[in-house]
Amino acid sequence: MVNQHEYIPTLIIGASMLGLGVAFSKGKDAVTLEYSSAVGNEFIRSFKLADQPYQVASSKGLDIGQECLARNAMSADGKLHLPGLMHVLVNQLSEAKLDVRLLTSVVEVNKHKDQFEVLVYDASGLRTIITDQLIDTTPYCVTRPGQWGPASKSLNMMIHGWSQSAQLLETAHSPELKLEPAGNSKTVYSPNRQPESSPILQPNDAAGYAIKYGRFASEVILEYPLDIEDNWAIARDKLFTFWLNRPEALRTCSFVTHADEFNMKYNQPHHHLEPGWDWFPSAFYDNPLEAFDHGYQHRMGVQQ
Repeated sequence: MVNQHEYIPTLIIGASMLGLGVAFSKGKDAVTLEYSSAVGNEFIRSFKLADQPYQVASSKGLDIGQECLARNAMSADGKLHLPGLMHVLVNQLSEAKLDVRLLTSVVEVNKHKDQFEVLVYDASGLRTIITDQLIDTTPYCVTRPGQWGPASKSLNMMIHGWSQSAQLLETAHSPELKLEPAGNSKTVYSPNRQPESSPILQPNDAAGYAIKYGRFASEVILEYPLDIEDNWAIARDKLFTFWLNRPEALRTCSFVTHADEFNMKYNQPHHHLEPGWDWFPSAFYDNPLEAFDHGYQHRMGVQQ
């Protein structure tokens, strides 16, 4: 097996929403490596949904939001259909012809003078990538494992039959959120009005879970909190035990499926490892478009 060598000015680890934002801002000067076969996993495959809509700031973020609207993957009040977001991202990446390499894992990182030597493994075997700038956006900072991680996590599940009962809240007032399409029409988000798909219900934190909503009425996500050290076997056992003994409010609900990735939360958005080497956990942000914006703005030196 031959160890090939390659030079890339900016190497992005993790095809996360933030990582893709950096990739779009850097263009041909960057390559993104992703260990899995998909993009945006920290939101899409973890069923991570935001409580509040987000005012998109970057030009590319506006493009993505507008395509989500056109594909019915986002409602007028900003609620996202996460599987639809995946198709939008893949389409945007294809049109931009960005270099995103899936099923590629980082083996180790070594500093050599003012550059970094990153040993990676893919279908072709081992290769060494030399880079001037290393941006890690993965959940556990795979370029320096064991040093940092999330502050908390949950295993999210989709449920069916949630009763929209006396837990109705008045929708909180928030500024009007707008996207400007390329044509003459204007799409306006009004997060201060009642959502299209379902009312906003009280998250039942006291009972050990919270409820979140996606684009469609059928997209109801239950967040079940875990201990930070729980592995997948323990996490599933806890979730199934909770479900078998679920509270009365959930008795009429059905268990549809659970997420493939943990939903992570972090205390800080950025850790500086060395000059030219940083960790930006994308899941620090609640909304995928917010994470994308922070990545896209990274090129301009905007503070995270």
